[in-house]
Amino acid sequence: MEPILIVLEYLLEVVGPRFVDQMDITTELLRGSNRHCEVSAKRAKAVVKLVREQGRRVGEVAQFLRCDQASISMMLLRASAKERN
Repeated sequence: MEPILIVLEYLLEVVGPRFVDQMDITTELLRGSNRHCEVSAKRAKAVVKLVREQGRRVGEVAQFLRCDQASISMMLLRASAKERN
């Protein structure tokens, strides 16, 4: 199993059941290409948790989510902008 997948599953299933309840999303949906607003928002939350709180590299998260690093960076920038407002 990929290391980032182990970390994500640990984050979602072990560390915080409340986080899982709030996210209400499966690993498959996070990794999928679904662009619905609800899924995208949850994906962005997971990215923020993995990069900022777990210290994972942007490249690792991008590889796990099957997207490019620029997409992950944009998610982080948008999250920062929301926090500032």
